[in-house]
Amino acid sequence: MEQMENLLNDFEEPKYRYVGFWPRFGALVMDGIILWVFGYLLGYVLPYNLPFLSIAVTTVIPIAYNLVLEYKFGATIGKMLLRMKIVNDTLQPPGMNNILLRNIIYIGLEMIS
Repeated sequence: MEQMENLLNDFEEPKYRYVGFWPRFGALVMDGIILWVFGYLLGYVLPYNLPFLSIAVTTVIPIAYNLVLEYKFGATIGKMLLRMKIVNDTLQPPGMNNILLRNIIYIGLEMIS
């Protein structure tokens, strides 16, 4: 009988479910607002006579925001607010290689802009 219970437990509903486009888009908008406010406030601190520093900081911060938060917590603040988490195909936290691959297009666009 105990063996039958163990078999039934193997078929429990998974803790994670796939999140569709609109919730992920909402998290992206929230992250964009957070980064915009941070960049706006940072504009008051950075000197105007050093435009290269301003460009470098406003490029590095968004990239670091995504990479660090997704690696350390499995989600950015926008995803956390919507109770989303990034997992790999085995439902484990992704490694830094996976995080870099996920964000490679975002990093490229950020560097271009």
